[in-house]
Amino acid sequence: MLFITDQDISDDLVNALAKLLADGVMSETEASADASWVTYCVTSDIEDQIHLLERRAVLAGSGTTGLRTWEAALHLGNYLIHNEKTEKVFIRDKTVLELGAGTGFLSVLAAKSLHARKVYATDGSPEIIASLHDNVFANQMNTKVQVQEYKWGASVEDEILKTIGEIDTVIGADVVSDCFEGYMIITFIFYCTDIRC
Repeated sequence: MLFITDQDISDDLVNALAKLLADGVMSETEASADASWVTYCVTSDIEDQIHLLERRAVLAGSGTTGLRTWEAALHLGNYLIHNEKTEKVFIRDKTVLELGAGTGFLSVLAAKSLHARKVYATDGSPEIIASLHDNVFANQMNTKVQVQEYKWGASVEDEILKTIGEIDTVIGADVVSDCFEGYMIITFIFYCTDIRC
C-alpha cells in the first residue's frame, strides 16, 4: 500500500495545478486562434516532411472541423503511400481532387510525396480556404496544389468541374458528418465518374 505524506507533494506542482484551475478553460474563439506548426514525417526522406499550421486544441470551431489534421487523413495517407509502392497507382502523374481538404495534409502529400500531376484542394469554409493557402505555400506546393472553395450541394457542373476539368482520382478523409453530406458526396462522385472522368 502506498501512503503519501505532506513531504512527498511538491509545493511547486500544487501551485502550478492551482494556477491552471484558477485560469479556467480557453473559450472556443481563443483556442481557435491558438495555432501552431505541426510537422509530419511521411517517409524517411526529409524532403517529404509536411508542415501545417493547425489549431490542435480545437475539435470543432467556427462551424468546421477542418482546423486540424484528423486520424482518418493520416491513415488514408499511409494507405496511399503504401499502395504507390505496388502496382496500384492512385496518385502518381494523376489529377487529384480532395474533398473537405481541411488543413491540406492529403493534398500536400499527393503533390509533394506521391508526385501527383495536379491537386485541387477543396473545402466549404472560407476560414479553411485561407488556412489551406498558407499550408500549401509553406510546403512550396503552390504550383501543384490549387485551393478552391466548394460547398456541398452547390451545382457540381457549374461550380467546380468547369474550373477543374478532368479528374483522375477523388480523395477525402472523414468528410461526412451526416447522411445528407454523404448523399452529396456520392452524387458528386457519380457525376464526376459518369460524365467527366
